[in-house]
Amino acid sequence: MAAIALGMQNANARELAVPDGTTTVLTMTLTGFAADLRDRNLPVLTRRLLTITAILRGALLGGALLVLQGIGAWTIGQRPGAWQSPTH
Repeated sequence: MAAIALGMQNANARELAVPDGTTTVLTMTLTGFAADLRDRNLPVLTRRLLTITAILRGALLGGALLVLQGIGAWTIGQRPGAWQSPTH
């Protein structure tokens, strides 16, 4: 299932044809950014920096949502369910 999801994600990114926008090549984007520093090609550097920033923002948002989900699950788990209450 994960392979199918990642394949669909990569296919969608390729369909959008965003330069340096596929999430499966983050390492290549970082390497390309470092290599392009010598050429000082500002449009390419800007595009790659924006790509890296977008990926990092998505990772931070995903992490924050995961933390919120964990807090919600912990909070709900602290309350006894109706099946756990005494029936006096």
